Amino acid sequence: MRAGYRNLRGKRALVMGFGRFGGGRGAAEYLLDQGAQVTVTDLSDVASLEQSMALLKDEHRAAITWRLGSHDSADFAAADLVVANPAVPANNRYLAAAREAGAWVTTDIELFLRSTTMRLALITGTQGKSSTAKILAGLLDAAGVEVHLGGNIGASLLSTLGRDHAANAVAVVELSSYQLEGLPLDKDLAKATTVGVTNLMEDHIDRHGSLESYHAVK
Repeated sequence: MRAGYRNLRGKRALVMGFGRFGGGRGAAEYLLDQGAQVTVTDLSDVASLEQSMALLKDEHRAAITWRLGSHDSADFAAADLVVANPAVPANNRYLAAAREAGAWVTTDIELFLRSTTMRLALITGTQGKSSTAKILAGLLDAAGVEVHLGGNIGASLLSTLGRDHAANAVAVVELSSYQLEGLPLDKDLAKATTVGVTNLMEDHIDRHGSLESYHAVK
């Protein structure tokens, strides 16, 4: 994990985007288990997120400070780290305010990649990445390998941290361009044993600005 955040106990952590598919929930649970003070902020209201919130343990739900229906700049300025949903663009004004205040802006994927001890198989591409990730995970499982599938598919892989894993355990991680966009490349992330790119076509130009930028992210 990034220097200075190996110990998250007591850190003021803000999860931006609780969402309906488990990413925000996984980040919030992980941060709470690490002893961080967690605030969750989402533009959706309680009624929209109730189904996801109901999956939290009672003690986790009670420990979270909830900011639903809007974002408050003060929460971002006060945070030590912000875990942003991949759907939030890197140039979002709230994330910019957090960086300006000295916060580490990250994602649940970066938290996982920096912390896991498992071997990694990272799969991306414009089309076929989900199928490729599922097939690879199935082949590894059939071969008797402990395998965990996640990322842009399935549950948050943060739930696998802190567990005892077999020596041959592999995490198969599907990565979208949104997840790759803000992912820094450094030695702490150079643990992948396999990287697969299924293909590069035209997609998400509205997010990345040009075909070249989209391909560069991939």
